Parts: sequence; C-alpha cells; structure tokens
Amino acid sequence: MRYSFVFSSICCLFLSSHLLAALPAAKFLPPQEAFKLSTQVSKQAITLTYQIADGYYLYKKELLASLPAPYDKQLKAPQLPPSIIHQDAYFGKVETYRKQLIIVLPLSSPLPNKGSIELKSRSRGCADAGICYPPYTHKIPLLLDGKISANTTLNDLLNKPQ
Repeated sequence: MRYSFVFSSICCLFLSSHLLAALPAAKFLPPQEAFKLSTQVSKQAITLTYQIADGYYLYKKELLASLPAPYDKQLKAPQLPPSIIHQDAYFGKVETYRKQLIIVLPLSSPLPNKGSIELKSRSRGCADAGICYPPYTHKIPLLLDGKISANTTLNDLLNKPQ
C-alpha cells in the first residue's frame, strides 16, 4: 500500500511537470515594440504618437516628456486624450491608454530651424498577460531643418547603423 502511494505520487509529479512544460510560455514584446513611439515637430507643437500593441497598455501617470534647456521653457502643458480606468493587479485603479496614444506638446515659440535637439519621453506600461515593464525613456533626436517637420520613429533609431 505504501509503495503504491509513493509510486502514484511520483507518477503525478512526473506527468504534471511534463504537462506544464508542454504549455506554451507567454511571449512578451520588448518595450520598444510594445509601445512604438514616433514624433512629429511643427512650429506650434511636438506630437508624440504611441502605437500600443494589442494586449498592452500605458499608465497615464507615468508619462513624461522633456527638452533640454533652454528649450524646456518652450513646452506648455501636454494635451492628452481621455484615459481608460483600469483595475491593475499591482497598482489598483489607474488611468491607462490602449491601442494608440497621441500627446500634443504645444510650444510657446517655434524651435530653431537648424540642428537637432534631444526629446526625452518616459513611459511605463504592462501586458495583460501579467508583466509590467520598468519606466522606459526614449531619447529621440529631433532634426530641425526648417523645411519639413521632423519625423523620427524609435524603430528608425534602433535600426540606424552606428
């Protein structure tokens, strides 16, 4: 009797470990793919567009954008669309964005039409499948040529030869 119990227990452990190993592991996107960021610069504003992958979301309270001095003083309060209330397993009731987020950063005066400046945009998001990313800062050079608006995506920067 005792041996059959031990044998049954070993068989159950062996089978359950093989069944768990056979389940597909959740595959999570890296943050730059889960939250693709592109920018557009005009004389009146800088527009940040996040394309948020299905099953992922960004936290409203974790969004931050900045320019280096002296251009930081040209940024006015950001214009954000309405957020979605989400009951988060880690942070409780929070405001989030899904699918697409367009943030308009109005400028009090136009940026210079030559050279480049670095825009920093910080965000934090999670996957519905149960992983939250640490805060992630995108550093994007904004090319200011005065002829056309600057448009740089994070993927362009990642795929750019060094």
